[in-house]
Amino acid sequence: MRQATGVLISALPALALAACSSMSAPLPPTPEPFTALYLVRNGPYPLYENYGDWLANRVGGLSLSQTDDLTMVTRRVAQVQNRVNPADGPWLHSGCIFDVERTIPDQQDTNYLWAYGRVIRCDELISSGVPEPQMGVRPHEFRIFDGWLGYFPMSLLDPYSGGLPAPRQVPVQVDPDD
Repeated sequence: MRQATGVLISALPALALAACSSMSAPLPPTPEPFTALYLVRNGPYPLYENYGDWLANRVGGLSLSQTDDLTMVTRRVAQVQNRVNPADGPWLHSGCIFDVERTIPDQQDTNYLWAYGRVIRCDELISSGVPEPQMGVRPHEFRIFDGWLGYFPMSLLDPYSGGLPAPRQVPVQVDPDD
């Protein structure tokens, strides 16, 4: 009995130390791991949700880089003519940050790589709706693509060397009657 009490008494400082250390402030969360950050060099270009979705948009007789250029020019014309629809899905443009998880060769040209990953930071301001009758000004809509997953041409990406962008601030809606 005395021996058991002696062991218990000698173990008390170790137990007290363990209890104090477990009550300290929790460790901060580890930053989100990124695979490989890239900066979109050119655009706008669609972020395809499924592998191979781009095959339907290919123009016969053009190289893949010419098809990419045609896709971007067509989208720019649509933006100028206010024919952009939010249902078109995400279109990445220069300045967007993309986290590449893996690359996959194209089905028709194995030298052309598609990057699969997640959009880290990308947004666009588009004109939407009917023009205001007095001034003829269209309302604008701010679209955020952060977090979208998909496929994007590796040829339109450059390695990103900057720091991670600060978290987005969620806009606060203010009721004018308050």
